[in-house]
Amino acid sequence: MRGYFSIDIRDEENDGPILDYRFLFKSQGIVSPADLADCLTQALRRALFPDAIIFVCIPSEFAQLTESFKTNDGVKQALERASSKVCVAICKLDKSGSFGKPECVKNHHNSFPLIEIKHKEKIFREGLRNLFDTPKVLIPAPAGFIFVKPSKNRSKYFLRAEEALHETERVHFLAYTILSKIAEREKETQESIEVIFVDTMGIASLAYVLRELYHEFYGKPRPRVESFHSYGGIKKIPIPLRGTSFCIISASSSMAMQRDWGKLTRCFPSEVITLVTFRNAKDSEQAIYAFDSVNSNSNFENQSGLRDLRIVGESFTHEDVPLKSVLLKIPTHRQKRWFEVGSKYSDLKFFSLMKAGEVGSKTRSIFIEGENLLQSDVFEKFLEKEIMQCVPLSVQAIVYQDDKDSKKLADICAFRIGKIREGKEAIKVISANDLENNSCHIDEEKALLIVAAVIGRGTKLLSISRSLRDIHIGARHYMIGFQLAESINDCVQLKNNLKFSASNSVINISIMESLAIGRTIEDTYKAELKIFDSRDLTSFSCLTNRVDELRQNQGVKQNAFLPATLHGDKNLKLRKDFAFWKDGYDEKSDHSVAVLLTAALILQHAREFNKFEDDDHRLASDTFQQVVLDPENFTRYNDGVIQAALLRTAHSSELDYSSHEEVSRRMTDILSGVFRMNSRQQGEAALEFAFALRTERLKLCDSDIERLKEEVKSLSNESEEEYVVLLKNLIDMSSSEVSEKSI
Repeated sequence: MRGYFSIDIRDEENDGPILDYRFLFKSQGIVSPADLADCLTQALRRALFPDAIIFVCIPSEFAQLTESFKTNDGVKQALERASSKVCVAICKLDKSGSFGKPECVKNHHNSFPLIEIKHKEKIFREGLRNLFDTPKVLIPAPAGFIFVKPSKNRSKYFLRAEEALHETERVHFLAYTILSKIAEREKETQESIEVIFVDTMGIASLAYVLRELYHEFYGKPRPRVESFHSYGGIKKIPIPLRGTSFCIISASSSMAMQRDWGKLTRCFPSEVITLVTFRNAKDSEQAIYAFDSVNSNSNFENQSGLRDLRIVGESFTHEDVPLKSVLLKIPTHRQKRWFEVGSKYSDLKFFSLMKAGEVGSKTRSIFIEGENLLQSDVFEKFLEKEIMQCVPLSVQAIVYQDDKDSKKLADICAFRIGKIREGKEAIKVISANDLENNSCHIDEEKALLIVAAVIGRGTKLLSISRSLRDIHIGARHYMIGFQLAESINDCVQLKNNLKFSASNSVINISIMESLAIGRTIEDTYKAELKIFDSRDLTSFSCLTNRVDELRQNQGVKQNAFLPATLHGDKNLKLRKDFAFWKDGYDEKSDHSVAVLLTAALILQHAREFNKFEDDDHRLASDTFQQVVLDPENFTRYNDGVIQAALLRTAHSSELDYSSHEEVSRRMTDILSGVFRMNSRQQGEAALEFAFALRTERLKLCDSDIERLKEEVKSLSNESEEEYVVLLKNLIDMSSSEVSEKSI
């Protein structure tokens, strides 16, 4: 409400009838008749009229406000809306923050019990509740965290009083509530205020209004206003003489800053106030307002497992924590199981890139070829063990996930079990769709075998579990070939959900391979299509087939990355001694998709695994700290195919070196060498690095970017190699698209 701060309050404590009031506290300044008329109109537009509308102003503006009611046509017209029962009155606010006797403008009342001095606090308390009941004043810590304040105290909540002062009217009302504190100070000190201190410039507007009120009521010179910038500056200010200052602290969950200020300056108790605190804080009665609906948790109860979230500065932004740079190490980050089987799976051609299996199905960044999986010796050993040792003897039927590979797996299982039983009892094979439509009959107590060749998060298996919830209480055994999920948590959560049984049924789950690979791979290939498909770049022979393959979603089985820039070898190949695979893989074969999967697996494990001996090995942080891949990773693992895989599977934040000049310079030196030696093995992944820069997945300081652009621009191309032209186009970031130049 422009120019006025409104408070609606009901007086139920007087001996007479219950009365509803609307108080309208006028901001200091010339009376605007238009704002006054609008304010009055809004007050009288409610379904239930108040019994009294009380305008509150400082003494010097009383006459002007009264005159507006008498002479301004707009105000008089608005006043006519008041019924004969609605009293409209004006009262003055004195220097102690008390109300004078109201003077009625319309519909005279003999008394206003609520405006007596003993009820003043009730009016201001309701106004303060409305004032601070504002989003972002009371901020809860994120789940799993606890705030560590500048004072080093801990709390589940953080207070920002300045967020309540987003309108002039709110600032002036809060200043009126502080008048009584200034009156107490004047009485105790018998000295003038020379300076008003604030702990943050966020409440400076309040200090400036207060100094005008101080000059208005006491006729003394206007104090100056100074900020000591929270705890960071509290010890740096010149200590004022006792009795010459007034300090306003915006918020303190423990009231510790007010006590610290008193000890530091040795001021009178009345020379310092805190605007907002919690009711359970020590000395909370000294604050202007205290939240009583939450526990600030300033003690150390219930803090087990909560991680520190440090905040600093007068604006209370998150403290800058030094950059965490993670170097992948063999003893720490290599996973034993994948070390044994990674290369074997690659040789068996289990994996394709960016493929949608069946019509209408989702495109998978890494697609598991179910048919190849079922035909492999690795899966045969897994299946034999499951059938002979794990499947319940009482199994009555096999339920399969609705896809052709799972159907084939169900048929294989039915044949094997039937063979063991020597054909005495046929095993039913039921699709998930038939189960959901109730088009099949199962015994509620006999066991079920539920199979799926390949899954992601396991949504279809959860659907089968829901369908069985009301019709089956017997044992269940889930047999899954390959799971490829985004996170380790997805894998764990699926097992927990499938195992849940209200009837405590025996439910077992066997998965040949369960991997978490993050979600960045799909994003990078979509970005690649967006760039290279934005114009017809098929005249680059190195891109002709690649763009078509990615666009069709039929699966890329080899050459997962942009072409190598080597003379005589146009594909990135995995050489001998890949540290994350067991020796023995065929170096002549294309392993690019499997290497991509391996990199994704390593990085996701580094992000989520929280039991490393040293937290520096974890690609994550429990605080608001940026975590990046150490540039050294690209020199330690210097096969182009491995470098490309790391670039594609890292989060963009993990490749953002732009906030740290030293780390950015180290990465720039590596890139400079790669681009300069693009025709040799050391620079064979030059196009992948350039692509990461172009899509801004890899970020450097501006000066380093300019340096690289100049270096690439000056590269010679006497043999007119097209990949050099493409490289220069990718690094030329001034254009919005990759363009074809002089091919």
